[in-house]
Amino acid sequence: MNVFSNNDIFDYIIDNIHSLHFHVLDYKKLRKVSVNFSKKFNIRQLFIETKKYDELMRIDGFTYKHILDIIEKDILCRYNLKKKKSIILNILQHSKVNLHIRIINSKSCIYIEYFLELLYNSSYKKHRNVIKILNNIKNDFIHECSIIDNILNIIGICLDMFNYIKYMNGNLQYKLNISMVVFIILKVANTFFKSRYIDYTSNKSYITLSKLFILQNQKLKEYKEDLTDEDLRINKKLKKTFPKYYLKYVVNLIDDLYII
Repeated sequence: MNVFSNNDIFDYIIDNIHSLHFHVLDYKKLRKVSVNFSKKFNIRQLFIETKKYDELMRIDGFTYKHILDIIEKDILCRYNLKKKKSIILNILQHSKVNLHIRIINSKSCIYIEYFLELLYNSSYKKHRNVIKILNNIKNDFIHECSIIDNILNIIGICLDMFNYIKYMNGNLQYKLNISMVVFIILKVANTFFKSRYIDYTSNKSYITLSKLFILQNQKLKEYKEDLTDEDLRINKKLKKTFPKYYLKYVVNLIDDLYII
């Protein structure tokens, strides 16, 4: 196979990964050959299909940071935002990267993309974009529900995010937006399992998940009180942080996420 016959250089590398013994640092050598090589082998300049993230991790020297760099580049381009080094830095320094790798290996990388999108749009206070992201997660998550461990890993990443958003400015907007993701996931998952008419009670992962189902309504009630009770101090802070249309969206979303 001729390397130049491929539209994407990674197609060639991945298809021939076992014979090439390719190392990610080899890109630096190849970029020196010509301008064309420089463009083709610059990891940060490429957008890779979601399904290939796990395959890219097989390349020697390729790290999770490279995955985040690729996703970040697409997000910055799509939303016309400027790079913030602190976002990826905090993910790598303060999160359980093994959870992220499990999602990569399960081919559920869309949720890594969603989370990075959410962090960036929260950072720039792009509330309308956040609404679209939350709606996308709500519509898409049903496809992940067949594997309980995937659900727990994705929730684990959300809970993990609470550990490092404290290092980022705008803690309140991150916290509210990430909390909504957790509530959406639990609601969709609960609806899915109810419709299956299968006894999952002997499944240890499901037992863990069911405990979260029990907490859902209590937490939603607390969040709604914070959003609607004007006598609360947090309510005044929320009104200063978020526009009215976004708070209205969140209140309506909460009403839709109670587990019955």
